Amino acid sequence: RDPDGRVVLLEGVLLDVTEQYETRERLVASERLFRTAFEHAPIGMIITAADLSQATANPAFCAMVGLEPEEAGAEELLSVIDDEERADLARRWAALQAGEVDRYTIDRRLRRTDGSPVWGRFHVSALRDACGELVSILTQAVDLTDSRRAEAELRRLAESKDELLRVVSHELRTPLTTVVGLAAELAERHDAFDEAERRELTSLLADQANEMADLIDDLLALARTETGALQIDLVSVDVVREIEAVLSAWRGATPEVVAEGEHWVRVDPFRFRQILRNLLANAYKYGSEPVTITVEAVDEGCAVRVADAGPALPEEEWEAIFDRYYRASDLPGHPGSLGLGLALGRQLARLMSGDLTYRGIDGRSVFTLTLPIA
Repeated sequence: RDPDGRVVLLEGVLLDVTEQYETRERLVASERLFRTAFEHAPIGMIITAADLSQATANPAFCAMVGLEPEEAGAEELLSVIDDEERADLARRWAALQAGEVDRYTIDRRLRRTDGSPVWGRFHVSALRDACGELVSILTQAVDLTDSRRAEAELRRLAESKDELLRVVSHELRTPLTTVVGLAAELAERHDAFDEAERRELTSLLADQANEMADLIDDLLALARTETGALQIDLVSVDVVREIEAVLSAWRGATPEVVAEGEHWVRVDPFRFRQILRNLLANAYKYGSEPVTITVEAVDEGCAVRVADAGPALPEEEWEAIFDRYYRASDLPGHPGSLGLGLALGRQLARLMSGDLTYRGIDGRSVFTLTLPIA
């Protein structure tokens, strides 16, 4: 300014801030890109403050553990970790804070807010500044629950296959030995037997062959239920006639049938006959005569009861006998059962919208097959 205070000259400095502006814009764009990736990532993500006081989870992780995004704070996120996992988590995060490690990967079991377990594979990384100071911790979580279940199912199927092979060798041994022995006797000493003896041996041979055929049918059905490939064809039938069809081909002692009139049900006839044959075989092999079949209408539909004179099983085994390969406790004079037919019978009944149950009533063993009416 001049002595009178008037501006006579303007002097200034022009700084080029283009690079700073562009850097800020890139940072904003990068933050926006990360936020979009964070919010829409198909896997779970958590950003945790260096001092662990604050945490933010993305929608995928919230869905994984059953939390609402607005309630997914540090305390709530910590609550989904099983107690036995927390000590290991604290140790590993202390190592991140101390700079001993920068990242690690671990499989952990969490507990959803509804109490159900969920497995995840966690990739945890330390985010540090230029000086190496920890700024935050980024956790990425992949839900392994379905794959864990699939692995468990594969193990169960493998174990089931091994058990099936053991049961097959056990159950087939007796009838197969009889068939081989009788066939050899008839072939090598045919002329040593008179006609009545040959008929008796041939009848026994047929009985054992039929027992093997029924067992093989059961095994095939069991294998198909394992894979969900068993086909059920439901039609309307008179259950009394189906019972008569089974008994007409039954080679053992004939049970008493108590039924009044017709009882129409909707079942797969082949699978119904398969269940009934198994119940009769079970009654005569493990129970005592007399054996009765009773048919009556009940609230649930139609009940077919197969009862024998016992002895009845203890109450703690009433459900267990339907477990596959369960061996029932040995009763005096009765061999233990390996539980193929009963397990299959219940599965088949339920596939036809029915059920198969057991009760010991007044010392008698009573199996009740409930079927939907037509």
